[in-house]
Amino acid sequence: MDSPLPPTPLGDLAQLSAEIRRQIYRVCVNERSAAALTRTSKAIHNEVDYFLHDDFVLTFDIDPGDPRSWVLMLNAEGAPWSSHPGKEHYLDTSNRHLLDLDETAPIPFERFKAINVDIHCPDAEDPGQLVQGWQQVNRFLEWLLPKWIVREFIPGEDYNLQARCNTSLNLPNVHVRFVGTQWAGTGEKRGFQHSVIGPRADALSVWEQASLGQARFEESDLEVLLLPFRRMRYARSFTVELPPTAAALRNARLHSMICGVTSLACSTTDFGLDLNRDSAIQTDADVWEVWLTHCLDNLPGGTAAQLRRAQAYQWCNTYDAMLASSTITFTGSLIGGTRQSFLPEQFRQICYSDELRSDNALYLHPHTVRRMALEEEMEMEMGEEGSPQAQGELMTYEQYYPGGLPPVSSPEHDQLVRRLQHTHYAGPVGLRGSDRLRYCRGCSRYAEHRNERYDKYYRKRNMI
Repeated sequence: MDSPLPPTPLGDLAQLSAEIRRQIYRVCVNERSAAALTRTSKAIHNEVDYFLHDDFVLTFDIDPGDPRSWVLMLNAEGAPWSSHPGKEHYLDTSNRHLLDLDETAPIPFERFKAINVDIHCPDAEDPGQLVQGWQQVNRFLEWLLPKWIVREFIPGEDYNLQARCNTSLNLPNVHVRFVGTQWAGTGEKRGFQHSVIGPRADALSVWEQASLGQARFEESDLEVLLLPFRRMRYARSFTVELPPTAAALRNARLHSMICGVTSLACSTTDFGLDLNRDSAIQTDADVWEVWLTHCLDNLPGGTAAQLRRAQAYQWCNTYDAMLASSTITFTGSLIGGTRQSFLPEQFRQICYSDELRSDNALYLHPHTVRRMALEEEMEMEMGEEGSPQAQGELMTYEQYYPGGLPPVSSPEHDQLVRRLQHTHYAGPVGLRGSDRLRYCRGCSRYAEHRNERYDKYYRKRNMI
């Protein structure tokens, strides 16, 4: 009878070759189950640690055509990076409160080998995809990058705090890849894709717009979705991989922008501390946030209809205030703002649209829609006290105009709003206390996290 093998720090894994153990470790890392393995012994921890961190590449996949508006987390094999087989791990960027509602445990990004950010090309025939892509990229970066004590105000010295999802301020090698062939064309279709007319082109006459052509890089989909990365700092390295069609154009403005973003991403100066440069960066971001929100009101296509629906469904006080701070130029410690970036006529239209959108968001809010249904039910079932319809519960997202909302300037939208206005002002169930409808769970979490940031900041200051 063979005598049992003496115990080893690796346990039963010691009976396997080093190559097989490495394959097991890779599988565990890709399935996000390696952390438990590292706690079995110090020897196993030392072997697994390299694959768990130093050799690991995490990919964030951003597809503007995804109706769910998710940012997927993928492992090196392109499979979901999840501890549950077959379950996708993702960031839900459809919610503007992603930063406040996400409960992802802190990740040691700086110990990873690299982060890939894959951005798929929007469909120009469905221009709402560019708006969704803008939201996905910005909300992903807001989740990933360091936080200011007050989100809307320029940070002073030591005002930046690490993101809740990151264990430090630092990032590994960051590789941004623009996926797809439609970003730019060659031959007769030479030039960059423009899904939406930008604010500069909109200020021109129709003839001047036609003379610009598609060759220009300015205000292209590629520029719009690369702009937010200018806020990145503390990366070990930063590279941009262009699709062959875009690289073949050899556009000087594009390559100059890539060089600038690369330099900024590798900088160790917090975003916001270079007042002139970072104010210009934030203003550019605010311009596009305001402009795309303005354009969304009347963009054609299914994606735009669903985004209008999500906007009305999720309208809240926090977003209302943030959009206002992006629209109007302030003085003092607030940077950004866009008033000086638009022509007076453009700015008047934007302000009018903001006011109209805010009112419509109230009328189209699920509570309002539910009360309209309740009014009709009460008229039909007058006298039936305690009926389940009288609860006034919040409509589920699936019930709430599943086909999306029509363009704001369309007759269909006017009819919808007039019907809801009648309920709002004359219905048996009033909405005079409507402000409470705009204070959502995300608003509560935002206030909690802001107080946490204040506490951390003052504790840090007291330790100096």
